[in-house]
Amino acid sequence: MRLYDTDSTLEITKDIAFGFLVLLRMSDPLSNPKNEKQSDTSSTLGGKSYEEKSVKREELSQDENPSDEKCEDEQSSDEQSLEEDSSLELAFMAITNGNVIDATFGVESTGGSRRSKNTSSVAFNASQNAKRKIVEASECCDGIVRLAVQVYCKCFEIVIAYQTALNEIGYLRRCLEQQKIRDGAEKELRAVFAPLDEAVLSST
Repeated sequence: MRLYDTDSTLEITKDIAFGFLVLLRMSDPLSNPKNEKQSDTSSTLGGKSYEEKSVKREELSQDENPSDEKCEDEQSSDEQSLEEDSSLELAFMAITNGNVIDATFGVESTGGSRRSKNTSSVAFNASQNAKRKIVEASECCDGIVRLAVQVYCKCFEIVIAYQTALNEIGYLRRCLEQQKIRDGAEKELRAVFAPLDEAVLSST
């Protein structure tokens, strides 16, 4: 069973790989770094004097009900969790129902389950099989959904790094260094997909 084709994956252009990465990262809350401005604000608040903190505690005890604030925090947390779960599902659907996996097999789709005349039946069937196996695995293990999103995110990061490295070397050096760069990219892809390979195989 294959979840990607090495040659087809590394032939994805940098722009297309970046587009897929943005699509999946926007849907994966774990990939979004914390806002630095919020972090700086927290540090500033943490540096307040003891007297200022005491006043704040006194105002809280007089004007607010801590239990009400706790309920509001829990409600906000629940809403955020639901939003993240929904976004994660959308990313997973882009992988299993969209053209994310198709791209890693070099498949040109005409929409739905039809393939372009430029795509071989071997590549198309391999892509469809990978999608089906991941979906089946996700029905047995909820963790597959997040793992799949994270793995394909990393896959496109590797593609971008690979294409960038090739563009940075000159024509004369390319003959000497291209294979070394490719070997490194292939090794990274195998390492990234290993956990998902294992999870899918163990669930079938």
